[in-house]
Amino acid sequence: AANAVRAILWTMRHTGARCNEICKLKHKDIEVRTIKMPDGTKQQTFALFLQATKSLNDQSRYAIMNYSGYAHLVEYLKLKSTFKQFRGEDNDWVFPIWRSPRRSYTENHIGTHFRNVAVRAGVDVLGDRTKQTNATPRALRRYYIVRQLDNNTPIEKVAHQVGHSPATTHRYYNSIMKERYEADVYAGSYYPTEDDD
Repeated sequence: AANAVRAILWTMRHTGARCNEICKLKHKDIEVRTIKMPDGTKQQTFALFLQATKSLNDQSRYAIMNYSGYAHLVEYLKLKSTFKQFRGEDNDWVFPIWRSPRRSYTENHIGTHFRNVAVRAGVDVLGDRTKQTNATPRALRRYYIVRQLDNNTPIEKVAHQVGHSPATTHRYYNSIMKERYEADVYAGSYYPTEDDD
């Protein structure tokens, strides 16, 4: 189960996928693709077909993983294939529950595992005695969006990858930039220059 949790969290971190999209992921939704890198070399990766959520205004789409996420998912899928209960046509979930292989992980499962990992890592822990955290799996999606936009990926590409409209992604990023700015001002690490008038 620890390998499944690691693969889920890495997949979310490297695709910007939502919890419910990961829960619905089936083997037929994964394609191996070869992409050309900026230096001219070729590299294998996964394209995940993420199904649209009826309750949200998003679209079904392919999300491309980077090599680091791809390596973790490959490792997990190899390990999973060695277990007898995960073989057969009736088990098509990428992330089945280990004790009940015909069922897939749920958003609650992922949330619980994520909070446990966050507490062990000391992320945003609410007091030493409670061992609780405010961190949610949505932080991985947020991390992905911010990282891509910080690396100058065009906003249209990021919006497509995470199933947003470009306007929604722009608003989302602006709110994060505002939070960063306010945190820097509060911490005293931001000083206006002559050009900030």
